[in-house]
Amino acid sequence: MTRAWGISVAVFCIILAGLLGCADRRSDLRCEPGLVRSCACPGGLEGIQPCAADGSRWLGCQGCGARNAGFGTVAALGPGGGTGGAGPTDPGNLIPNAALSVPGPERDAPAGWTFNRWGRSAAKGTWLESGGVSGGGALRVEVSRHGDGDAKWHFRRVRLAGDAWYSYSDFHRSDGRSRMVLSCRRGSDGVVSYRNIWQSEASAAWRREEVRFYLGPAADCEATIFHLVDRTGFLETSLAALVPVEPRPLARPLVSLAFDDGWKSAVTTARADLEERGFTGSYYLVKSFIGDPGGRYASAADLRALLAASRKGHEIGSHTAYHHLLGSLSAPLRRQELRENLDWLRGLGVTGAGLAYPFGDFDDRVGVEARALHPYARTSFDGLNDAATDRYRITVLPVTAGTETAEILARIDDAVRTSTWLVLLFHDVGAPDPADPYRTSTTQFTAVLDRLAEGDAAVVTVAAALKEIGEQAAPVR
Repeated sequence: MTRAWGISVAVFCIILAGLLGCADRRSDLRCEPGLVRSCACPGGLEGIQPCAADGSRWLGCQGCGARNAGFGTVAALGPGGGTGGAGPTDPGNLIPNAALSVPGPERDAPAGWTFNRWGRSAAKGTWLESGGVSGGGALRVEVSRHGDGDAKWHFRRVRLAGDAWYSYSDFHRSDGRSRMVLSCRRGSDGVVSYRNIWQSEASAAWRREEVRFYLGPAADCEATIFHLVDRTGFLETSLAALVPVEPRPLARPLVSLAFDDGWKSAVTTARADLEERGFTGSYYLVKSFIGDPGGRYASAADLRALLAASRKGHEIGSHTAYHHLLGSLSAPLRRQELRENLDWLRGLGVTGAGLAYPFGDFDDRVGVEARALHPYARTSFDGLNDAATDRYRITVLPVTAGTETAEILARIDDAVRTSTWLVLLFHDVGAPDPADPYRTSTTQFTAVLDRLAEGDAAVVTVAAALKEIGEQAAPVR
């Protein structure tokens, strides 16, 4: 397995070296950072062997012990062998029967866990009593035909305290991307809400993924995490952990106002509204949208005005040339999509442009190219950014026609209270339009700006926020 991965990375970098500036050291990797593999412990038991943080070697065999006794040690291993949160048997882990060792009443599922699916798909869930990390249990989801909807295993809901940070992690094997969704059920009335908080990538070997999230003081949340499959394919998970974690505050609270696609309303009237209050925004442009015949997007004259405004503090970033799903494109088309927009922006005098993934769509391959071409990348996943934030995993609050003003204002309050960074993502701004799900009403937009004008959070561009965070930010992985 080790040799096969080393060959695949070497070939990948040789192909991309001239086009993407693939770092020379990548060709020397013996394993992928973040992966683990099984290894033999004394006495014939099985442990895990994590890849070193720099990918140079597999570390020593760890987590040796009896079938269940070793789980706490195993799950404490993060990518490269570093600490990464509590394990299933750790008293801090809030997930019931996280080791998947206790059968439920029907004995076809572990106690405290449920499989379900919805939509027009053919899917099944399987409890594997062995075969997981360190010889423990695993949960398998397999979708043989996908029309819509998703399928997932999830643990029994647990009540989470408000005004607190949490970390969810698990190990997974999969043939494609899978989403992680935080599901909160209000205890007062049973209403359920959902937040897309992260994703996992395709991986033939066990790979650990972790995401941090914050719940505000008014949170009334009976929570579970859906690590779900919404495509044809499979996902296996093992050693899940949900634990409270310490906050990682910034020097001061920050809010950034981001606008995707280059809508005419955003680069004209919304920009004027910002400037009236002394604010600057981050505008992520799509080359092929500018000057569209329908007039929905910025005209050439609007673009010239935005370029002039960028010299006074506004930021212009890239949203690719044609707004395609980057993860679905071949390598040559991905490079064209990214480079063509960058070349266009450079021709306009814009350098060092950050990237906003179209539709929030990316995977490991896209991430490699984003890191080679851009100083940062912004996702569409929901969350606050703190001192642990990776500049290529920036999260946002996506604001759509269905977003309540109270929710936006509460998130601003959360950023102020926790001294973290909130990115508000807008598209079109104007009078409500039932046919435009991405339009923010002028009334709502004004309410948000008026709240920010109170001054208890600094309004800065995304690039300026990253510069300010500086040494507080986690190293790029």
